[in-house]
Amino acid sequence: MSRVHLVFDMDGTIMQIPVEWSKVLSELEDLLGYKLSGILPILRKLYGTPLYRSINSVIEKYELKAINKIRVLDDSPRVLVELSKKYPIHLVTMQSRRVAQKALELMGIASIPLTLVTRDEAGFRETQLKLVMNKHNLRPSQVVFIADKVLDMCIAYKLGVQGILVARKDFNPQISSTDNLIEDLETLGIIIVENLRELLTLL
Repeated sequence: MSRVHLVFDMDGTIMQIPVEWSKVLSELEDLLGYKLSGILPILRKLYGTPLYRSINSVIEKYELKAINKIRVLDDSPRVLVELSKKYPIHLVTMQSRRVAQKALELMGIASIPLTLVTRDEAGFRETQLKLVMNKHNLRPSQVVFIADKVLDMCIAYKLGVQGILVARKDFNPQISSTDNLIEDLETLGIIIVENLRELLTLL
């Protein structure tokens, strides 16, 4: 039987950095000269261009400013240490490599991930997951992806990877009176947990 590899998102899943995102967005809009709906679309669109480096620098400036206020979620260092005894662990993040490595050092788990893919290497989550899979010759059936965003679960489904959504108490699944995200995701085979500690009995 092929060995399963676990891939975790970082920010919002295992920890949280209180970045002033409204200020980041405002500065990026000044840099680009037009309004943005958010940050993720522009990272995907401009990755690999000279402008991307400028965008990355702006975001990283605010991330580093907030890094020492990092908040660990769900006793994640202990969870990752326990899971790493059974599974290879990889991390993907839309943070810069410098910020991600600093976050892992502050959490005391810098030695755990077998692979760390950041926005320095890829500006879109799908590409990040593919980089992990290609590096380790993994088939989709060998990968479990744990994250806190619905977008990540959509990407996991597209790639044929088993997704696990961490839907904490502040997660609001009700889009309309007839549309519930939890119901929709579970219909697609996505597993829903309320916190990372559940993974210790689930996996």
